Amino acid sequence: MKLVLPLPPLGNRYLRKCRTHIYKTDEAKQYCAEVARIGRERGIEPILGDVGIIIYVYRARRAGDLDAFYKVLLDSLEGVCYLNDRQIIEHYARRFDDKLNPRVEITVVEIKQDGAPESQAAQKRRAKKEQL
Repeated sequence: MKLVLPLPPLGNRYLRKCRTHIYKTDEAKQYCAEVARIGRERGIEPILGDVGIIIYVYRARRAGDLDAFYKVLLDSLEGVCYLNDRQIIEHYARRFDDKLNPRVEITVVEIKQDGAPESQAAQKRRAKKEQL
């Protein structure tokens, strides 16, 4: 599955700490809600098995490390592309600059490991294909 998303807030604007409690900022919550809305509109269902992810970040200006986008992006995709980011067993990321069209392009694929049982989602997809 492929998604084109707006740039997420950077990591330093994602979480806040109040004494012993850590919470998401309003900006982070809004971003996660936007990603969920985009996923619903595309009819995307979470993958249940292991996943691989490819991330292309197109930033508006030469600021922000590539890893500054990671936490927010991976968390925002939970419940949209996969159930939990612990399912990610492989990833690739690359940063570009695009002043006129800043965005994130994400591809998420299910990875079936040799000898591993087929996931429920893969079984459903295979059954649908066989019916056609």
